[in-house]
Amino acid sequence: MKYYILLLSAFLFLGNASAQNLKYSIIGIADSLTKNANSVLRLYEETFVVENAGKAIHKVHFICTVLNKVGDSEGVLSIHHDKLTKINNLDGNLYNATGELVTKLKKTHIRDFVNEADYEFTDDKQRIAKFDYGEYPYTVEFEYELSNTNMMFYPIFQPQGSFNMSVQDAKLTVTFPPDLKPRYKEVNMKNKVAIGTNGTQTTYTWKIKNLPAHKLEPFATPWYEKCPTVYIAPAEFEVSGYKGSFNTWEDFGKFQTLLNKERDVLPANTIAKIEKLVADAPTRYEKTKRIYEYMQSKTRYVSIQLGIGGWQTLPAELVDNKGYGDCKALSNYMKSMLKTVGIESHYTIISAGKNVHAVQRDFPCAMFNHIILCVPMERDTVWLECTSQNQPFGFLGSFTDNRDCLLITPSGGKIVKTPQYLQQINTQTRQVTVKMLPSGEASVKATTTYKGLQTENDHIDHYVHESKDNQKKWLVEQHLNMPQFDIVSLDLKETKTQIPTITENLEVKLKSFGVKNGKRIFIVPNLMNKTNITLAENETRMQDIYLDFPDHTDIDTLRYELPEGYHVEGTPIETNIKSVFGEYKTTIKVEQTNITYIRTCSMRGGRYSREEYKALLEFYKNITKADNTKLVLVKAT
Repeated sequence: MKYYILLLSAFLFLGNASAQNLKYSIIGIADSLTKNANSVLRLYEETFVVENAGKAIHKVHFICTVLNKVGDSEGVLSIHHDKLTKINNLDGNLYNATGELVTKLKKTHIRDFVNEADYEFTDDKQRIAKFDYGEYPYTVEFEYELSNTNMMFYPIFQPQGSFNMSVQDAKLTVTFPPDLKPRYKEVNMKNKVAIGTNGTQTTYTWKIKNLPAHKLEPFATPWYEKCPTVYIAPAEFEVSGYKGSFNTWEDFGKFQTLLNKERDVLPANTIAKIEKLVADAPTRYEKTKRIYEYMQSKTRYVSIQLGIGGWQTLPAELVDNKGYGDCKALSNYMKSMLKTVGIESHYTIISAGKNVHAVQRDFPCAMFNHIILCVPMERDTVWLECTSQNQPFGFLGSFTDNRDCLLITPSGGKIVKTPQYLQQINTQTRQVTVKMLPSGEASVKATTTYKGLQTENDHIDHYVHESKDNQKKWLVEQHLNMPQFDIVSLDLKETKTQIPTITENLEVKLKSFGVKNGKRIFIVPNLMNKTNITLAENETRMQDIYLDFPDHTDIDTLRYELPEGYHVEGTPIETNIKSVFGEYKTTIKVEQTNITYIRTCSMRGGRYSREEYKALLEFYKNITKADNTKLVLVKAT
């Protein structure tokens, strides 16, 4: 209602509004652009002027109308700057719903953030400009200019940056000198590039108009796959005196080798120590494992991102002396130690984490954020995450598994894929004994073994290394979804094999288990592993489905010792659900004084057609219903 009142006010204002006001007023927004939108990008103008292989001027001017509180983040400007990227100027304005100027950007609206954690040394800063205006809708305007000497990075033109955001008018212009050849890749673009000249310069222009907002739907495929995008990268570039090429992945790999040249030298005493460490190791695998665990015991992660140091490793000798380094330095250090005993390995560049852009195999460009190490073996390949003091040898985890990466080999860069951990590896098996009392209380003893990527559930792989107090706090706050309970004992143990396991031994007292009604007690036998995913009905599903989790299997076996004098009333219902998304099964065995309940659930992640959404909804609905099925215990009269 408040939005329509403001809209009416804007119409009344229209009689006296100037063209300038309409530029910022909500009157200038078509209805088609407000549907499903939290914000509307009214104008986006970006220019990137390449002066030479080592320098560019980058200008951005945008106007964005924020329609509601959910869209506030689109009204905030964030600029990363460092030693190689300087902010030349920054201006901004805030307008109300009718397009009247509320305030100009002031120093009080701007903050610079630097990560000052004890594990990070960086010249990378984040400048945030934010008006904190709470009357909706409102419009922000920002304009800034950067001087860029890190020419590995050209703009990615993606004005429609998220779901629930529409775009009215956007344009990117890139200008090149005659001696530099531009490279670009258009994705989901209706309007192709327009090529022109500006004196001796060549200009490339892309335009986007009137893009409606896409509603965010559960389990949608990544946004970057569907929105209009232009990837731009240099053919030849220069940064901090180093020259490189993105013409091929092989070329970029050679540039990375150049950056790290002669940074693998180790002191003589360290070489002697490594040779002694592996002297009796029977295999290449065992030698690598010993050196990796030595590296973990000797070093800690400290991020160092200073100038070209964001891409160039620290020398191995410095890491050996100081005992710390970032992903580049620790991977290079490990590589250097392996080299001393004749083991070849490959520095590997990768995009780590979730929701990161996939590598463009057909378009070499700088879209990575992490380094790992690849060690070829006689029969297989070992992948090493070198930043963790606790990571099991040879296990990558979900941070870098199952994705393309760039292997830096002696002949240059080569795109390969990291391992995928399959369903039979990612398991959780649980054995539980529940002793019920007539009072409604119960004692529970549970042993759970997590394997593969399941060791990351609720960050168990982190808390296994924490103190007992922190483990218990975590258990209460995050991990254990049960009725009111008191912890009697908790023990977590990790087995550091290449496919790791974590065993959790837990004993708790439940203050209340089941609902007592006269001579009956109602219980839900699935005590510890209930599905909590609920999906809304959606007859007009727009996006394909992306289940962003690994294939995995849970097997829970619970044995209930019944209170004296009680037995199960009726015949328990068993369940068997099969779907393209997975399988779910429960069995219940009733004996005189106990019940055995077994729940097996196998889930398959990945991509599915949007036409499968109804089946997915039914799949989760049926599992949720089965997970909450009750048993009735009745006392003999």
